[in-house]
Amino acid sequence: MSTACPVFCWPCAGLNPKPRMNMRMEIKVIKILLYTGLRAFMARLAKVAIPENSEYLCSNMDQVDLQVLKDKWERLTAHLAEQFGEAPDLQTILFLIGVQELGKGPMKYSKDEKQDLMHIAVCRLLSNFGYYHLVGQDEQGWPSWEMQKKLPPLTLREQDLLLKQAAIEYFELEIGIRIDL
Repeated sequence: MSTACPVFCWPCAGLNPKPRMNMRMEIKVIKILLYTGLRAFMARLAKVAIPENSEYLCSNMDQVDLQVLKDKWERLTAHLAEQFGEAPDLQTILFLIGVQELGKGPMKYSKDEKQDLMHIAVCRLLSNFGYYHLVGQDEQGWPSWEMQKKLPPLTLREQDLLLKQAAIEYFELEIGIRIDL
């Protein structure tokens, strides 16, 4: 599958913000991203957002909502850790969702295919909020998505919260994993 596409996607957008984090975390993230080919994807993801008029705006979450999200996220990662041997981070969970949505099961994926799988996952998660629509499959059987609404910018923290909330809902509704508190 080609990373160039006729609709909006992060690999094609050419966006490149550089968030700061502690050195230990930065090294871990760089190793993961270099291995999976997702560094450019996550940098481009920094420009993804939810419209200001949306009912779902992460910046309006109060401390109780944030704690509930944090607790549910910890339960989800703990559940997945039981299956995979270690707790996955957000990028790993996006990769898992991409593999699930592609429907070809576990197999060896190239660096570009891993990036495309992350793109599939983000589009699938944002489709629940009406930002993307599945329009079919390309020649190789990979899902093709079309942007339905323009996405204004969110901070990196807001993007992280949005994707975590959407991933929790995906695993609850689509996969059937109970993440009750």
